Amino acid sequence: MSESVKRILVVDDEAGFARLLKLGLERTGRYDVRVENRARVALDSAREFEPHLILLDCLMPENGRARGGGPPAGGREGEAHPDRLPDRPLRALGGRPAAGPREALEPG
Repeated sequence: MSESVKRILVVDDEAGFARLLKLGLERTGRYDVRVENRARVALDSAREFEPHLILLDCLMPENGRARGGGPPAGGREGEAHPDRLPDRPLRALGGRPAAGPREALEPG
């Protein structure tokens, strides 16, 4: 790949959405995209792939922080941890619709 191609890591448990995002980004010819559908392996993948940007679904079932769990990688908030990645831009993906399709069609 060319040096001008940027690496993006997509971490999302919705495999179909993640694949669609990957295909759309790679179609531009400007990005090399890797997808991880399991939060537990994303850290190792990020170390190996060295992405320029990480797109993270922060509502993944395995992601303890989305459930109010402890800090990532077992460290304390604000504390350096040997498993930490170098600083990378991170964009959060996720959200829940206010109403599902059935509720949106019901009157009232």
